[in-house]
Amino acid sequence: MNQELYGLPKDIPLRNVNRIWYLRPDCVDTNVFLDRNTEPLIGVGGIDPRQEASVEVGRKACELIVKGMVRKTAALSVIGMLAEYG
Repeated sequence: MNQELYGLPKDIPLRNVNRIWYLRPDCVDTNVFLDRNTEPLIGVGGIDPRQEASVEVGRKACELIVKGMVRKTAALSVIGMLAEYG
């Protein structure tokens, strides 16, 4: 994975495991993955989280999501103000 998006490998911010691990660590049981590197995981779609999932990546992804929401809210506020006074 050499393509990056905001300093993270391009597909990582989209992965649920990272975000859930950061937001609700009580919901992620990493013991399920231990010593099972070649067995398929049941209930895991997409990229295998055993290779790259982490709380830190989840934190970065959540911060990016929040920053994007703040930017969008500010832009929509400006549009609303222009419509109101325009």
